[in-house]
Amino acid sequence: MLPPRVRDTLLTLFGIMALIVYVLACRPSFSPDGTKVVLPIMDAKTKVTSVVLYDLKKKSMETIFVSAPALTDENRAYSAQWLPDGKRVVVNGVSTIMILPLGSSNPTRFLPLEERVEGNSLELPAPVVGKYQFLLGKTSVQEKNEKGATVSVDKSALLQVNLETLDVKSAPIGFEGNLVGNGGQLFYIGKPENGDEGSYELGRLDTEKLTKIPLLQVKEKDSGEPTGFVTPNKNGSRFALMTKLEDAQRVLLVRGNVVEKTISVAARDSGIRLGNAEWSPDEKTLYLAYTKKVNEEELGQFGVLEVPLAGGRVRETPLFTAKPDKDNSLILFQIALSSDGRQIAATSACLGEENGVKAEERALYLVDLSNAKRKVTKVALPLPPVSGSAAEKK
Repeated sequence: MLPPRVRDTLLTLFGIMALIVYVLACRPSFSPDGTKVVLPIMDAKTKVTSVVLYDLKKKSMETIFVSAPALTDENRAYSAQWLPDGKRVVVNGVSTIMILPLGSSNPTRFLPLEERVEGNSLELPAPVVGKYQFLLGKTSVQEKNEKGATVSVDKSALLQVNLETLDVKSAPIGFEGNLVGNGGQLFYIGKPENGDEGSYELGRLDTEKLTKIPLLQVKEKDSGEPTGFVTPNKNGSRFALMTKLEDAQRVLLVRGNVVEKTISVAARDSGIRLGNAEWSPDEKTLYLAYTKKVNEEELGQFGVLEVPLAGGRVRETPLFTAKPDKDNSLILFQIALSSDGRQIAATSACLGEENGVKAEERALYLVDLSNAKRKVTKVALPLPPVSGSAAEKK
């Protein structure tokens, strides 16, 4: 770990950088071997953000990152995820990247990004493909205006960050939306520049050339408005897109460049809204984050839906009760699936007091998918910057 003086200096810098209002993905991340979980925690009172590591075998909690208090009243959150080597965690802030080595004497690496990062680029964990991490931002290009004069114009750009050298490359990309990866490939969903009104595009991105390869354009009037959540399978041949049509929640299954199937998961009057999804290893089931209104006081369940793709009963596993925020709840409440497909992790740690999360429900939730009753383990979380062991409550 870092010497305290160096660590505190870096973390203060990291906190100072977070001055723009963004909502960052709050999703747990399993280590590649499935034995540990990292997740961000937000303390709405102190405006301090931390990242903790939970060891599933030792049942112990360790704080591995603490930010400086935010300098405004805006809530902050950071995204944390394991790198493929299982020895490092990458932490994303607002236009900042930090790489934390775990269990080694290697130094922490800190990179402030000069390019402007777009807020919607941070709603999902910024994808890591090979040695690169990718984000969406803006870059200035020179163009002729109507009078023939050369002017500088901001264009959507794809940012490629080399996590080994910390070199940054950017290129105009021609769409605004979200990025998602599957470890080996990079994909996008969004509205293409100069595209048809009322349609959106799904495609693949070349990670070296930084060019896009459109796969499919979908009309909103036919398939619903995309919510921004899209999940590729392991080999990138299929996608699950979450959409909303007349307030009904749907999942579009795409194979290649064709809509394979549309699944109506929840009717308008169900009170259910869908978040991010995970494919089961056999691709027979989708696991989805959801919120569900349960009473007139706007309280809602937060939990996991299991949707059998061949048809059948949708299974709900509620985790905790809070007030869903229409815009941000399903960004701040996302699920992660372990590599063996046997466990789901979720957390309430980034939902603020405005969501009414009770102190006893501020936790990491682990859903055992191998258990027929879907046993849920609740692990208490420390408030930043406290660290130490956490008692595991079952």
